[in-house]
Amino acid sequence: MKKGRGCRPQSRKQAVLRTNDESQFKQWMEASALEVLTTVGVKQEQTVLDFGCGSGLYTVAAAKAVGPKGKVYALDIKEELLKQARERAQAEKLDNVEAILCASPTPEMSLPKNCVDVALLYDVIHLIEVADDRRQLVRELFRVLKLKGFLSVFPMHFGKEKMLKLVGEEKLFLLRDAYGMLLNLVPNKHQ
Repeated sequence: MKKGRGCRPQSRKQAVLRTNDESQFKQWMEASALEVLTTVGVKQEQTVLDFGCGSGLYTVAAAKAVGPKGKVYALDIKEELLKQARERAQAEKLDNVEAILCASPTPEMSLPKNCVDVALLYDVIHLIEVADDRRQLVRELFRVLKLKGFLSVFPMHFGKEKMLKLVGEEKLFLLRDAYGMLLNLVPNKHQ
């Protein structure tokens, strides 16, 4: 069979970026975590917060992206998951990761104001069931982010529109761009 001019098979990445299938997008993100983070804008020497880090998949990718002069805060409410994140980082010989156990899903983080360049909220917002707690989390992420930083959200099981409504109600973030199902938000400097 002859192919027509200009017809190229679509790459998996292009197809995934156009999909509305959360599980397909999540599989691609997990397989391409470092690429995803560098594409959304994580750079050398930055400080990243991986909120709800789980076993550390994005923590390790972020630690590689920021390099040895950067820092990654891996924050979770489950000690066992933090242990896995630490072990994953140690197996990769990454010493720029600090694991932080938090007492509740919407903590006042022990991080100082304006100390983080990038906050990751990947596949976690749906686990915070109370709307007021989600709003509190958005306010806390705004507090720790630098003014030129950004919040990258994968609102799996929650939805992009619902996430945009949440940050819109708080008026703390503006949409910078979207990368497939990822939303990248910047602090609203007028707040």
